[in-house]
Amino acid sequence: MPVFEKRTQVPASCKQVFDWHAHPDAFDRLAPPWAGVHVLKRHRSLADGEILVLRLDMPLPILKRLPVGPLWIAEIFDVEPGVRFCDRQIAGPFANWEHHHLFEPVDANPEACWMVDRVTYQLPLGSIGQFFGGWLIRWQLQCVFDYRHKILMRWMTATKAGAQ
Repeated sequence: MPVFEKRTQVPASCKQVFDWHAHPDAFDRLAPPWAGVHVLKRHRSLADGEILVLRLDMPLPILKRLPVGPLWIAEIFDVEPGVRFCDRQIAGPFANWEHHHLFEPVDANPEACWMVDRVTYQLPLGSIGQFFGGWLIRWQLQCVFDYRHKILMRWMTATKAGAQ
């Protein structure tokens, strides 16, 4: 299965970055405006078994205004505060999807961590789906996670500046 990974050094502790992700509105903050993803049910906390339900916009512009579209249902699992949490697709557009959010210390610096997003996925239709859509999905993942990491850096930098 293909694996996508994005790694960014963040000027905050592993605990601070984990706690920021644990906020119920974190997904809303991280969702790029162009992605067409709407939260229907958010997690209350980052705990094993929590469910997130998203609605995706329809692909045709004329249909994007309608409050219908495919659902993406994800379950949170393998939560270790300050270290990691994961989500896996229960139902949605991929044949398989697991997203690992990892918070790794930077050497001995308690005020910095690596934010690592590692996604293992499989497109529908197996190798045919990968052949025709693999490049597009990889490009979309790069754009989405570039945006997410940029937003996270802004929040963490602003939070640090406000604390001084």
